[in-house]
Amino acid sequence: MQHKIDLSMLEDPAYDRKPHAKIRVIEGKYRVQGSRYLVSLPTHVTEKLALFTGLFYGDGSLINPKSAARHGTWRIDFAEGDKEVVEIFARLGKEIFDVHFKVQLRGTWHVAYIRNKVIYRFLSNICGHPMGKKTGKLQFPKLFRFPDASRKFLSGLFSTDGTIYLCYKAQPRIALTMQENNLVKDIHEELMRLGFNPNYTAEERKGRKLHRTSLYGRIQAKMFKEKIGFVGAKHKKLEMLLKQQITR
Repeated sequence: MQHKIDLSMLEDPAYDRKPHAKIRVIEGKYRVQGSRYLVSLPTHVTEKLALFTGLFYGDGSLINPKSAARHGTWRIDFAEGDKEVVEIFARLGKEIFDVHFKVQLRGTWHVAYIRNKVIYRFLSNICGHPMGKKTGKLQFPKLFRFPDASRKFLSGLFSTDGTIYLCYKAQPRIALTMQENNLVKDIHEELMRLGFNPNYTAEERKGRKLHRTSLYGRIQAKMFKEKIGFVGAKHKKLEMLLKQQITR
């Protein structure tokens, strides 16, 4: 992948007016005055970055920017029930940004988090993730709108918000169901571009309108495994369901 990233987009005049708030470059790395982190940023799109961002679009969140600026705490959270997925997310974060994400258990959720303005800005201004409440605001990021990157982005998103199960005639179904109309439609179109035959539906459930794109049958599931794939527990479940199909 040779798609260049415009790092000048890190700046936000609304919050970077004062000298201590500016993001500085020090020997090729990035930091804000008072922060202990010296952050590496990718200059080109990579499969690792696409997977990391897909995971974050599914189960990540960025604190409201006004609150972050007021308290000086640019918090980035990633919470998932699958411990392996959280560990993969934290490892990718270390490999991409050269900083450690803290990992802990909160009740039944595994969480990876960090407080860092540079990474916060990278995820919001460059990767397109909404700040604060994200429901209804997610769109397929332009940064990953080409095949190699889109496949990894989809892998991350399906690994967090996707489902895999057996349905009619014991055939596997892989689905992504969200309130995000624009994002789900973009993903549906991207799946078609990648050669899949997805099905799109929308329904009202408990006062919420949900949008779903899904892949049905063993052929589509096997193709998903080869072209996109899951990480974590869903990867193992897909492997198991496909093996069951072979032995039937």
